[in-house]
Amino acid sequence: MLDQSRFPNFITRSEIKLRLTAAEAEDFLGEVKRHLPVYCYSPGRETTFVTTVYFDTEDFRFYSRASKFRDDNLKLRLKEYYYEVPEGYEVFPECWIEVKRRLGESTSKHRFRVAKVLVQRLFSGEDCFIEIYKSNRELAAEDVRKVFDTFLGVVRTYDLRPYSITNYRRRTFQEAGDESLRVTIDDMIAYFRAPAVLYNGIVALTRGVLGEACGQQKHTVVEIKAARERPAWLNALLDRFPQSHFSKFLTSTQALLRGVQGSAMSVTELVVRTGAEARGTRPEGEGRIIPRRADA
Repeated sequence: MLDQSRFPNFITRSEIKLRLTAAEAEDFLGEVKRHLPVYCYSPGRETTFVTTVYFDTEDFRFYSRASKFRDDNLKLRLKEYYYEVPEGYEVFPECWIEVKRRLGESTSKHRFRVAKVLVQRLFSGEDCFIEIYKSNRELAAEDVRKVFDTFLGVVRTYDLRPYSITNYRRRTFQEAGDESLRVTIDDMIAYFRAPAVLYNGIVALTRGVLGEACGQQKHTVVEIKAARERPAWLNALLDRFPQSHFSKFLTSTQALLRGVQGSAMSVTELVVRTGAEARGTRPEGEGRIIPRRADA
């Protein structure tokens, strides 16, 4: 099974983002490779596809807050990881739920693994702690309870529903077993409307089943997350590129809500795909889905 337990379940780090052209991204990546190894969450898999579902209230309270206060906001999201294989996609029966808070340059993230069949019950505010703990046994029960209670506090306070989805390809660079410094390179970023009911007869939210994209990001997004002081080589590299306030949450919601004030990017910076263009473009890696058992 994919050892997703290596992801940080609760961690606070500084976070810097860059939005680069393809040429800039290759230049940046070449320097990172000199100092950090590629990190494979599953042996031999250097790239991971990620589907992130963002939740919000009917009046888009989280989106409005993040638009006005980009350094002081809260996000609740669901993440699914999968791999492209010759037969199609390799997917898993579990996903991750995250509560992410940003304050200044620092971000704190509480997350837990959950079976997809429990998602609807969780977002109705049901306390499914026993089932959740079965999927997070690498952690102490009291730690799982703490993370889960953070999530329950949010869903019981707000009437949340899934609105937007961002799907992208990710490469990660960090030392094995060391979460203190991580660099991720995200490309093939596209935005979709979230289904009203998640995993309703669908085993995975892969690019091939998400439907017509609302838009796609033409840049590569780099995220640098550090729990300690950044090394000199990285600071020197960052001096060569302007930092960005780019937000997948804001841009994916904006792709659904054209004209909303305070969006992270103007509409002209998004490559909007019309229905005809979308139908004529075959999603990357579209094909047969290969489910993988939790105990495989």
